[in-house]
Amino acid sequence: MMAVSKVMYPSGTTAGDLDFDSLLAFFDGKDVYFGAGKYTKEEADAICATKEALAAELSANLELAGELDEKGWKAESKPATFKTRNFLLEGRRTTTMEITLAGMSNRQKSYFEKDIKQKTLTFVFVDDGSENALLITGCKWICEWSGEADKGFTVVLKTEFAGTTDDKVMVYKGIPAA
Repeated sequence: MMAVSKVMYPSGTTAGDLDFDSLLAFFDGKDVYFGAGKYTKEEADAICATKEALAAELSANLELAGELDEKGWKAESKPATFKTRNFLLEGRRTTTMEITLAGMSNRQKSYFEKDIKQKTLTFVFVDDGSENALLITGCKWICEWSGEADKGFTVVLKTEFAGTTDDKVMVYKGIPAA
């Protein structure tokens, strides 16, 4: 009989981290800020330590990109797989992400279409009250857009990168006031 051992989550993981509410982050119709460059995990932790620190960073170093569309963002991370005779092995992981911004003006659309090429950008999603934040940092993006007479332009920003998301996608829930 084969022995089975208990697997361990990374150190510092608590039962609260595994609660359903902790696993999902909802950002419907909230504001999106962006800036050039990227944050380290330590910098992101400091920025999202308090609402005051987050507000200071948003006003000092980031620009309001707009408001998220109804289905404002999505991400998918999949590994390439290799099949041997007996096993399925994981290869390189690829993550694709999209951000959809609604009601953009012609000037905003043109900016994203022309001026973000080959720039490393960070996006910060903030809900009403700045209690929750999602950071997507250090990615290069492409722009697609569509327009309707009564809604203005909808801009879809897309990125793809290889490797894990630990240093690129960070969720902060329940950011304290101070």
